[in-house]
Amino acid sequence: MLGVAALALAVTGCAEATDGTAQSPSTQIAPTDAMSAPATEQQRTIELQVAGGQVTPPPSQVDLAVGETLRLVVTSDRDSEIHAHGFEVDAPVPAGQPTTVELTGTAPGVYEVELHDPDLLLLQVAVR
Repeated sequence: MLGVAALALAVTGCAEATDGTAQSPSTQIAPTDAMSAPATEQQRTIELQVAGGQVTPPPSQVDLAVGETLRLVVTSDRDSEIHAHGFEVDAPVPAGQPTTVELTGTAPGVYEVELHDPDLLLLQVAVR
């Protein structure tokens, strides 16, 4: 039993640096597929803030090619929900916490992305 405890201490205990000081054990995190995979296509990101019923930057139309993905990061000063027409995306937006949604253009058209409670237009996405 003492051997098991010593082995556990050796594996999890502090290591000694070459200068004689103690170091905390280091934790290695293996990269996930998303972290280690090379980026094959550039993805656009738009950050939107909602405060006092105002959207910043103001609503505009964004062009998106069929097959392209647009990442939206939405932060609101109150609890709400984001809804993206034509993309079948609905997501809660907790007050003060950035919420990220990804919209991939599949069918040509112009689609509204809005916030519920309050009802606000965030932007329009023109898939071409």
